[in-house]
Amino acid sequence: VFHETYHPNADKWTTARTHTVTLTGDVSGTASQTVDGTGNKTWTINTAVGNNTHEHHYITGGSGWQTVDLNVIADQANAGQLRYEQYSSSSTNKPPASDNANGVITVGQHSSNYTAQLAFSSDGKMYHRDNPAGAHGAWQGVFTDAYHPNADKWTTARSHTVTLTGDVTGSATQSVDGTGNKTWTITTAVSNDSHNHNHSDGDFTVNGKLSVDHIKCRTSQDLAITAGESASHLSENTYNDEIIRLAAETGVKVYASTNNLSSGLNVSTTLIDTNGNMSINNGNLTVSGLLTATTKSFTIDHPTKEGKKLRYGSLEGPENGVYVRGKLTGTNVIELPEYWTKLVHEDSITVQLTANGKFQKLYVKDIVDNKVIIGNASWISNNTNCFYIVYGERKDVDKLEVEFDV
Repeated sequence: VFHETYHPNADKWTTARTHTVTLTGDVSGTASQTVDGTGNKTWTINTAVGNNTHEHHYITGGSGWQTVDLNVIADQANAGQLRYEQYSSSSTNKPPASDNANGVITVGQHSSNYTAQLAFSSDGKMYHRDNPAGAHGAWQGVFTDAYHPNADKWTTARSHTVTLTGDVTGSATQSVDGTGNKTWTITTAVSNDSHNHNHSDGDFTVNGKLSVDHIKCRTSQDLAITAGESASHLSENTYNDEIIRLAAETGVKVYASTNNLSSGLNVSTTLIDTNGNMSINNGNLTVSGLLTATTKSFTIDHPTKEGKKLRYGSLEGPENGVYVRGKLTGTNVIELPEYWTKLVHEDSITVQLTANGKFQKLYVKDIVDNKVIIGNASWISNNTNCFYIVYGERKDVDKLEVEFDV
């Protein structure tokens, strides 16, 4: 009686079966075997490509390194076929530089044996050629990062010309293809005779425009620049017959035959004398920035004593201060200038009051809205009549640094 540990006839089928494996599609084939379960089975199928139009899906060719003629290899690829061959360095019609390990891919482009080939070498070189029907093209090196000989020069040389125009003229031309560095040597010529330079007996004369970074006189002779008919190179505008003269031993002076010199200076103005003193006899001096001096004063002709000068020194203080002063009658409000709102720190404002005519108990009641409100505590009369001085510190500039390191 069969049971789980005894079933001899269950190890095979009572009736054998036929098992068939059939291939369809691009590849066809079939194989059949009788199967009853008594052993393992393997199906061996003889295959065939069903349609020649699918040949280009596969790479065909020989195996192993061969000594071959690459022209013959080129002619063996049919239209739509891709072939790969390994060839040795002893092969013929191979690329010019081939190592011991080489390979070539041949593509059949269309009928009549029209092919293209791409060859590889283990030394990193790559070559290409086209093979029209009945002929074989020349191998051309394929450029890579490590191989680009013709990229170091232009295919067609170019002509490069350097031309000078303006006050100095000249020209030079060279052929350039990139194979080396180039230097242009140009024979120059002054384009206008008015630029002739004369230098004799310590004098140097320029009749025209002179542009320099620095001029220094080494003798007592003056340096004169005469503008002539047009002085546009001395200023932004054109003035006639202006002359600038820089004297060496006698100091630095400016002379002008008109009053229109672009600097605003007039005839015979001395700038700096040999002692380092600077003066402007006719004109104004504008400084955009910090003006520093040991002392500051003004000097004018004495208004009442002939032959004398009058000098006043400037009042100094540890701040950039401003003030307004005046007389207050019939009101108890000092109206500060409107521009003080942008000029003066409000919390820096101080006020001095001096009673006028009689004793008054005056005091500053408030400073608000750019106004100083005056209080009067006199019990006899509270009508204000006084002089005032109001001080303030500028806020449109940095605070004055009073003590600083040298």
